[in-house]
This record gives sequence, C-alpha cells and structure tokens, in this order.
Amino acid sequence: MSRLWVPLRSVVFVLGLTLVAGRSSAAQTAALKPFDPAPAMTLPTTAGDLHLGGGQAGGESYILLGYSADSPVATEIWKSSVAELIKQSPDDVHYVFMSYGATADAVQADIDGIRRRVDEAIAELPEVDERAHWAAHFHFVTQNAATMGGPLSDLVADWGAIIAGVRAEWADAAGQAQSINVLGTTDTGWAASLADSGPVTVQLAKYGNRACGSDAPTGEVIEKIALVERGTCPFAEKAANVVKHGGAGMLMYTDDRPKARMLGSCTACHIPVAMIDREPGLQLLAALDAGSSVRVTLSVSAILAADGLAIDHRSRVREFGTIPFPFPQFFPNNPIDNFLLVAKEALYYHYEHERDMRLAQENATGDVTVLPVYQGVWADDPGWTGRRAYAEVEFPDAVAMAGYDTLEVDFGYNCPDNRKAQCPAWDYLIYLYLCDDPADPDRCTTEFGRWITPYWSGGRWVTDLSPMLALINAGGKQRFGFWTVQRYKLDMSFRLSNRRKGVVPKVAVPLLSGAPFHRDYNKHYDPIEFEVPDWADKVELVALITGHGQNDDLGCAEFCNHTHHFSINGGREHVKTHPTAGSDFGCLDRVLDGVVPNQAGTWVFGRAGWCPGLDVPPWVVDITPEVHKGEVNELTYKGLVDGKDYVSTAGGDPNTPPAGGYDARIEITSWLVYYVRFGKVFVPLARNGN
Repeated sequence: MSRLWVPLRSVVFVLGLTLVAGRSSAAQTAALKPFDPAPAMTLPTTAGDLHLGGGQAGGESYILLGYSADSPVATEIWKSSVAELIKQSPDDVHYVFMSYGATADAVQADIDGIRRRVDEAIAELPEVDERAHWAAHFHFVTQNAATMGGPLSDLVADWGAIIAGVRAEWADAAGQAQSINVLGTTDTGWAASLADSGPVTVQLAKYGNRACGSDAPTGEVIEKIALVERGTCPFAEKAANVVKHGGAGMLMYTDDRPKARMLGSCTACHIPVAMIDREPGLQLLAALDAGSSVRVTLSVSAILAADGLAIDHRSRVREFGTIPFPFPQFFPNNPIDNFLLVAKEALYYHYEHERDMRLAQENATGDVTVLPVYQGVWADDPGWTGRRAYAEVEFPDAVAMAGYDTLEVDFGYNCPDNRKAQCPAWDYLIYLYLCDDPADPDRCTTEFGRWITPYWSGGRWVTDLSPMLALINAGGKQRFGFWTVQRYKLDMSFRLSNRRKGVVPKVAVPLLSGAPFHRDYNKHYDPIEFEVPDWADKVELVALITGHGQNDDLGCAEFCNHTHHFSINGGREHVKTHPTAGSDFGCLDRVLDGVVPNQAGTWVFGRAGWCPGLDVPPWVVDITPEVHKGEVNELTYKGLVDGKDYVSTAGGDPNTPPAGGYDARIEITSWLVYYVRFGKVFVPLARNGN
C-alpha cells in the first residue's frame, strides 16, 4: 500500500464560498490568529457529533471541505478525484464534507452527491482493511457550518474574505449611458476594508503601466481610483505606488489568469483595493482612452467563509494553503488534481508532527543541549545592503564541545500575525553566517546555513549541520548574523548531541565558491592542492550547492540538471546531481521532506538543489580512502550540463543573459572537514587551517 499507516492528529479546514452571519461567541474567538489554541467545536454529522479543538490531543487529523455552488474554489475541489485523495493521503486524516446550501434540502443534496462518490472510491480499494479504514475516516455534516453558530462559524467569519461589488458608469462618445456591474476579489487584510469604510464612489483614472518599482502614473490619479493591470510585481507593491501618488483606491484587472484574492503585506496601503476579470477591465480602459469620465463605486457584495483553516496536532488553529494551484495554465495536459493538493496539506501536518515528536522525545532524554539563537527577532534587508540580524550564543567550553558529534539547527520563521497573506511574495535565498573576524565582530561572511523562503508563507525545518561543528568547537561565545531581504520573524536554536558516530569534526578548510553560470564557468576553477593533517582520522568533502537564475530557454541555472564533479588525486568522480530540476512536480513531491505545500507561487517545479520553502542540507562525501597523509593531494572540480560545459542557447553573447532574464549563478560554499576519533586529545593550531 502506498499510504502511511500511523496514528497522528491534525485538523485542516477548506471552506467554500458562502455568506456568513455575525459572530455568535465573539469573546471566544475574536483574537484568534494562526497557531493560537483552537476553541472546542462540535459538528453534527450523519454518524453523530464530531468534537474538534478544545486542546484535545488525539491520534488523527480532520480536513473539512465545504461546498457552495457560488464558490469557484469549492466547486473545483469537490469535482476532483476522491480516489486520488485516498491514494495520496496519510492514514492519520479524516475528511469531513460540509455543504453551504441555503436550505436543508440543498445541504442534503450536496452531501448525498459527494457521499456517493466517496462510497464508490472506497469500494474500489483492493484490501478489506483499507476499505474499513477509509469508510471510518469520511464524515458528512448535516448542517451549514458557516451559519449554524458556535466557534467554527465565528472563526470562518473572522478569517473570511470580502467580495467587492464594482459598479462603473460613464457616457460614451455618442452620449449614451454605459455601465458595468461585476464582482471583484479583495485583499487579505493589508489594505483598507470596505466593510469598515462602506461604499467608496470616486472617479476612475488610468495608471498607465503596471505600477511596479518606480513606475509613476502617466496621468493624474490624485483622489481617484487607479485602474491597474495585474502582473510583474506583487499586488501590495502596486497599491503602495497608487498611495504614493495620491490615489484613493486601486481597481486591478487581471491578465490571462483567473482573478484571485490579493495576498500581500503593506503598512501604508490605507486605500480599498479590488480585482476584476480582464474583459470588464479592458472595457473600462477603452472608455478612459476614449476620454470618457468614468465614475466607480466599490462596495461589499458578500462576506465569504474562509477558504481554509486548520487545527494541527498541537490543537492550534492554522491556515490552509493556496488551493487550487494558482497557475493551471502551466499544466494544460497534466493538470494538478485539487484533492492531491488537499492531501499534501495533510501530509505536511504529518511531517510536522513526526518532527515535533522526535524533538520532544530527544529533549525528554536530557541528551540534547538546546541553545537559543533568535527568539521572535524581526529581520530584513530591503535595500540589499547585506544588513545582518546579529545574535550571540554561549556554547559550552572546548572540553564539553568535544563531546558532541551532532549539530542540528531548528529554524522557523513567520510573518505578521502569523498570517500567510502577510508573508513576503518571493522564494529568496536566506543565510546564517558565522562572525569570525576578530578585528570586526560585525563582519559575518562565513556561511553556516542556507534556506529558501516559500512564496507567501512561513515554515520550520530541523537541519543537520554537524560538519559545521568544526567552525565552533572552541566553544564559548560565538557571534552569528542572519541575512534576509524580505521581512520575517526568526526563531532558531542549536541542538547539540552525541549520536555515537565515533568521530567529531575538528577543522574545516574552505575550498571553492560559486560563480556565474555560463560557457566560461569551469575556467574559474583550477585544481586545489591540500595536505591532510597527521591527526585526521576522517576527511569529508562538504558542500552547499544550489543553482539560481536563468539565462536562456533551458532555465539554467535554476531549472537545469547541472552536475557537479569532484575528484581527489585523479580518482573516481563524486557527482552531485539534480535529476528533478526542471520537472513539473519535483518540489510538489517533497512535502514529506519539509517543503511547505500549496504556496501561492510556482512552488511545484523541481529546482537545482533546492525548493521554495525548504532547507538546504550539506552534501557530504567521505573521501578518507582517497587522500594521502604526508603528501600533497589534489582536488579538481567542474560543473556540467549533459556531460559538457554549459553554453547558453539564448543567442548572441552566451555570457550575457537575455533581456528580461536573470543572472544565472551556481551558489557554492564548500569545505574539507577533518575529523578525529571521539575522545582523542586534540588542540588545533589555528581555526579553519591545517
């Protein structure tokens, strides 16, 4: 069987479009944010009451799927393959289906329809125990959870969305009255709420470009609603530009994608925003281009139930990810099934719980030393100046450090109010650096750890960085600097332990670093000579290697399977490969490795050595049998694509990226790490040297 049979608990909700009523128990859920304890909830089902939240810690998860015929999200999810949902799900999940029908008969009809499909899928399972298991893990709610009252209804309303009514009126060239009345999506809480301001009626103005970066409007937008086209940059960046130039609101029309709720983070965007479909947007643009005076009213058309929320294994309220995948046009012949994406959420909670259980068990033994590094520290560097967030960590002394052979970094980061919608937009490199320049304590350039941020989300990973013990084995106070362009709240700790490996890392000698990826890439790398210390009992090649940017239609270096070849003394090659780079679902398939699922961007594609929302563990090779003490050893390196030097296919100068491209680069930090047997008396002559 392809699924996981384990007793775990998390709770996830995906709720469809429905108008929600006022809150029935405001005092209980008014301040709830993701990761807050979940209140107790009771849902009536065909099999009796289902009790969730309230701090109960069971062994299974619950995913609630709501249906409304008015919701494009819900209708897309509910028509997906139940067989795929069962096939991809961990066995620690219950699925609970709810209808948001306006009448009891409508609710019953919706539930009867999905129940028939579930029964048919379960009947196709080959094994009796599988059929019994899943028959007990699907549930069907008999009332509309969004309007039945209680904490769940409150929470759905609190985390819900506003649908804007957009009405525009103007006179055409012949003096004939024209108008449009359409629905629009709104923001995720970073702009002014129409629910607070009430209807807004002002003149419409053409911004004239995408309103990205330093784009100024081509016309006057002061005290007007600016009409802006979707694309190129984040929604909040566009709104911030409108505010900067005096606009009273922003009306965006979408590109070739369906309109979507606008994620973002913006402290200065005190204007209402709405997004409409492309066709009415182009109609308004044509009216403005023809010189018509267009008057627009933005108002609240409906308040919708939240698209997704969760209760995890620790009975905390959590948000669901972005489902459906926001770029279906990328897979016209191989669409991603929405129930597969639902299953990925359940798999991620499974991954989190197993990680948390492991850490708790290790902590309970007392064999792990946990050292806080960052605790709720905000960090960013929007100007790309290299600004660090500093932390000083007091390690045990050198004698005690010699007793540890394992170093893990437990690192998580999140966003304002822990809301995904308040997280930054892009999948950027972020780094932890060791500050090891005695002359300048703020000069932190020795890379210690590497991660890639997810699109519009936070995350948490526990990464084995044991070779880096060689950099800090002197113990005592060590200074670190963290670098991120985008703003995140950092929580990090070091975990020191002894796992009886028999050897401990003592000295790390820097090797080679990365370079731009073009036809002359390998000219950067001459053979490296090195001598192995007499005291070394083991030697490892340790490297962090990831590819970023793209110079041509192959998408190198991000999406190529470039291979990295290391050889010691002319012997066999040790090759780091990236076989899933450029594949459609290379990162989608790594949720159980820690990839944050259902991000708002193109998170599903395989990358070269990394994924959005994942750590970058070191690549480690034992080269002890290939080195010779007392002799000069030689290391050679080359990076190839299809077994050859990489040559851009963009045309012209292959060393120059095409217009609109991104500089391709291979990011490498590498070391020779020397180990000694555990308990061996050792005093290194110098840090990071022989």
